[in-house]
Amino acid sequence: MNEYLTIDSECQTTYEILRSVFLCTIKGIDSFDEGLEFCRHVAKKYTTATHNCYAIITFDSQKFSDDGEPQGTAGQPILQVLKNNSLYNVACVVTRYFGGIKLGAGGLVSAYTKSVTECLKNAKVIKKVKSYQGKLILDYNEFAQFNNYLLSNNYIITNAVYHDTVEIDFAVPTNVKQAVQDMVSSITAGKKSIDWIGQNYFVY
Repeated sequence: MNEYLTIDSECQTTYEILRSVFLCTIKGIDSFDEGLEFCRHVAKKYTTATHNCYAIITFDSQKFSDDGEPQGTAGQPILQVLKNNSLYNVACVVTRYFGGIKLGAGGLVSAYTKSVTECLKNAKVIKKVKSYQGKLILDYNEFAQFNNYLLSNNYIITNAVYHDTVEIDFAVPTNVKQAVQDMVSSITAGKKSIDWIGQNYFVY
């Protein structure tokens, strides 16, 4: 996957219907295990709640839990909202405090769906782009040109160490790798090349 949408940091909102309170907590994650730990953390935080239902979705895994609600009325609707918004690497917990009035199966599906939908309206959705990470050592004149090139294209500088030369770590989208290498060859008269050290996802 070259790019995907996820949640920046964490967001929480409250939705109430027929005296039942639904507290939705959603977070962007880097792994399925991190998502499980987040869901456990939220459940421990709200131990007095009637239910802590959740859904987790990553590139290769997904999981949901009704946590005692009737089957198919909580976890699956939560997951479906995440899917409908094309989100990945996200964990979402909806904590319910029962208000004494039963909502019925259809009402529960609607309430859990509404809770997550409202939370997403307040969350910051970001796009992460698959990128190559590079390392390069340049003299100061070369660095000035390369730095301007990166900044003008909104590429990312992750670190720079200044000595007699400048050692720079950066990230660029995978589809511009060759163009960036060509630029470096141009400003260094072909004397230097980029040490590509891996791939990761970044926000541009």
